Amino acid sequence: MLGPDKQAVVVISPLAGEQVAYIAIGTGALRLPSEAWKPLPRLSRLGIDDLLFAKPKTSDHPVFNVSLDGRNDTLAALTLGTSPGSLCFGISDHVVLGGVAFTFADGSDKSASKAVLEPLEAFIADHMARLRSAGPDGIVEAREAHEQFNAQTFKAYFKRYRADMASRYPDKGWQKIKCPAVTPVENCETCGAAGADQVMQVCGRCRGVRYCGRECQAADWRTHKPFCSSR
Repeated sequence: MLGPDKQAVVVISPLAGEQVAYIAIGTGALRLPSEAWKPLPRLSRLGIDDLLFAKPKTSDHPVFNVSLDGRNDTLAALTLGTSPGSLCFGISDHVVLGGVAFTFADGSDKSASKAVLEPLEAFIADHMARLRSAGPDGIVEAREAHEQFNAQTFKAYFKRYRADMASRYPDKGWQKIKCPAVTPVENCETCGAAGADQVMQVCGRCRGVRYCGRECQAADWRTHKPFCSSR
């Protein structure tokens, strides 16, 4: 399933006062058997079904020889129970210490990286903050908010995040970062209207995004422009 040249990113939990480290490495260099890579089923709601993780041993690669005792917050976030009212709400499936490796099982144009994992974690954190601050209607309001925890909403969030990073750091390659979420049908890039319900218009320049009409295309141009290039 995972070829020796496939790229993974190892997320190293920080010591107190230090930043999280993201280290790109080939899956072959980790010397892990295929069964060591586990799925992240709770991300399927966000249209991400092929992101895998593995918890290597210190003997699997020199990068894991460093003794770190911090909780791996990335893995904790990606395995968090996000459904209000469920017994697992706010509970992570996997709480581990030290470094964890992430990679995509397939998709030649997808690569696990800091630029993919950071906005994914931020989206989950924002969602949980909204649920925990539910108003007087309590669980009913939280469940309604949870309906927005989906692939289309995440894609819109990712797009705004990417545009902001590209504006701040124009030479860091953010224009090439693709959202890992996959929706069942193509949606309007601006309003989210489903392509199954109407004929979508394709951006004539890059042919990479779709809109339900000229009004939505014009509204999105400022955000889309930095990432739009002819093929």
